[in-house]
Amino acid sequence: MSTAIYSLRLARGQSLRQLSADVGISYEAIRRIEGGRTNVRPSTRVALERVFGLPFEVLIAPVNTNGAPKDAAAAVTAATARKPRVHDES
Repeated sequence: MSTAIYSLRLARGQSLRQLSADVGISYEAIRRIEGGRTNVRPSTRVALERVFGLPFEVLIAPVNTNGAPKDAAAAVTAATARKPRVHDES
């Protein structure tokens, strides 16, 4: 079973290593979280919410084998997820 994080990461065209760098945790930790195989620290929850712009509960929602969220509300929210823009402050 994988979580919505996996589907959202793929939809954004992002690798595990890119996401781990954005979140500030190891590649292996992201793999475990995506697979639903770990407890997530509060600081990691906040970082994941920041990176994806979605509540943590949506991010860890289980997805079907086709990558679609099993929960209808999560499907609507996930469909609106966008890769954050990088702002140039110069």
